[in-house]
Amino acid sequence: MNTIEKRIQAYLSKKPKQKVELARKAPAILKDAQKIDDSIDREKAKVEKAFLQYKKVWQSWTNFLEDADQKLTKLRYTDLDELYKKLNEVGVNPNSLPEVKQAEQVANRALNAVDGLKSVYKKPQ
Repeated sequence: MNTIEKRIQAYLSKKPKQKVELARKAPAILKDAQKIDDSIDREKAKVEKAFLQYKKVWQSWTNFLEDADQKLTKLRYTDLDELYKKLNEVGVNPNSLPEVKQAEQVANRALNAVDGLKSVYKKPQ
């Protein structure tokens, strides 16, 4: 060691030692960060599972509505129209039969419900 280094060493050895405390130790920070990272993964998995279930249910819902729409359209605009024609051919007023009028009202109400429900739930991306 040269003279300057000896003097610095002598000076530092006379100074009282100071203890330096870190705010938090690296292992504790790592542990907390890992816990949060693991929580993110768990919550993401929950959301992905729910989203996949929503996609499946939404597709089933859409298929159901399309099927209902087709069946109701046939009932209302084919079956009921044919019934009206046949009843008129034999001289019976279709409106005089409560079941015929009810069937028309129910079919119309159901068709309106299907049309409204088609836009209630958004298609998953």
